[in-house]
Amino acid sequence: MSRTTRVQIDSLIRQAAAEQRCVVGTTRPVQRGLQRMCLRGLMVNPYINLYCPIEPWQTMNGCERHLHILRALQLTHGWTAAGESAVEAHGLPHPWSMHEGLITIASAHTSSNPYGGKRYKHMLQ
Repeated sequence: MSRTTRVQIDSLIRQAAAEQRCVVGTTRPVQRGLQRMCLRGLMVNPYINLYCPIEPWQTMNGCERHLHILRALQLTHGWTAAGESAVEAHGLPHPWSMHEGLITIASAHTSSNPYGGKRYKHMLQ
């Protein structure tokens, strides 16, 4: 990994941590660098093109992990939390079991979901 790419990744990690969200691979070199960091056990990849340093990820509970993913998706795609994800985003009390490991978003794009949103399964590592 080039020094420039490493500097970019370090900056993205700091910014994501400050915003309590996952790191987004912004360019192909950054994505490849983040993927290499995952292979070395330094990062996790809980969702497509989203990454988080392993240490903070391991200390987060399921709701915190979910919100980190959701915030990054909102930033990159402009999506809005819907359903169970909206309940969580607003900090309302709820049982974790209601999520079933899904992130639910509202989107202006067509969808097979009758409620007009999309449901994306993500890995909880």
